[in-house]
Amino acid sequence: MSKQPTNSLPKHFLPILAFASITSIAIIWFNLHILILGFFIFTPLIVYFFYVKKSAEDLNYNTIDSVYYFGFSLTIVTLATSAIIHFGLSSEIEDLQNLNLVFSQFGIGLLVTCLGLILRLFLLASMSKETEDEEQNARQSLIQDISELREEITGFASELKDINVSLKEQQSILNQGIIQGLKEATSELQNQCKQVQDSLIENQKQKNLELADYQSQLQKTLFDRMQDMNQEVYKNMQKANESHISYVKESQEQLINLAKDVGQSLHDLEFHKVAQSAKKSVLLVSSAYEDMQYKISNFNDEMQKISQQYTDIHKQHQHQLHSTMQTTKASVESVNEALIEVANKASNHMKKQKSAAINNSEQRAG
Repeated sequence: MSKQPTNSLPKHFLPILAFASITSIAIIWFNLHILILGFFIFTPLIVYFFYVKKSAEDLNYNTIDSVYYFGFSLTIVTLATSAIIHFGLSSEIEDLQNLNLVFSQFGIGLLVTCLGLILRLFLLASMSKETEDEEQNARQSLIQDISELREEITGFASELKDINVSLKEQQSILNQGIIQGLKEATSELQNQCKQVQDSLIENQKQKNLELADYQSQLQKTLFDRMQDMNQEVYKNMQKANESHISYVKESQEQLINLAKDVGQSLHDLEFHKVAQSAKKSVLLVSSAYEDMQYKISNFNDEMQKISQQYTDIHKQHQHQLHSTMQTTKASVESVNEALIEVANKASNHMKKQKSAAINNSEQRAG
């Protein structure tokens, strides 16, 4: 060490050091950029150096050493503050991600100490010539200070190594927890997908059964209506045939009676009566023929109506079948869309879980 100081520390040492310490603590607390921290640490040291240099006539080893102590004090404050804020205030694993920030802030502190040593050497070189004993003592003090600094850096490196080992262990535990959580989430998602699929299949089965019942009921109704229509057609045809046969019989009887009358008239040579009788018979035959034509026309109209009814029923049946097929198609498409949507959601969920796990693993590894 240097010779024992004869004077106390410069009066501006503590105020400038307090200002620099408070400023660096605030910057680390609010996690500002590293360049800002460097500016507010280096600037007070340089200001204090020029203040000490101006008082060249009062220089002594105590004053010169204060420059190094100033930088070393800022290094200790920076390291302690960074460690407390980033590690001491929370036990969360995610806070270990700030390890690189601690390294960078501690690096700034080491640079301040190095700068203090350089400025201290500059002040020693600018001093007036001292005795050889004083120079030897200064060298020994410098060597001892450097040795102490090396030991402190070595101890801090050992602590950082222990922190790194602890970080790896906690990261391994976290990764195992993430993997277990992903397995549980995957299993739960598979169970939910299976439940949804079973529900959709059961719903589709119920829809198919309802559709089959509806089709069976529709076929039964159509069959009953066809039977009723056939019976009605058969009855109308029977009535028409009976009416036609009756008119034919009446016409035949009238023709037979006419022939008899004609024969009798010819036999009696009553031509006048024969003419009148023939005229009446012709009128009767003509009237019977007109009635027969009317009945035939009515029969044709009835047949056309029955054919139209049959055509309408056939169209209605086709329309109902088409509507049923459209309903079935829409039901199947809705089920397919629901299954596809469930599969897409499951796939997207799995991708997100996998991506999140990969990102977390990369962040922990980084």
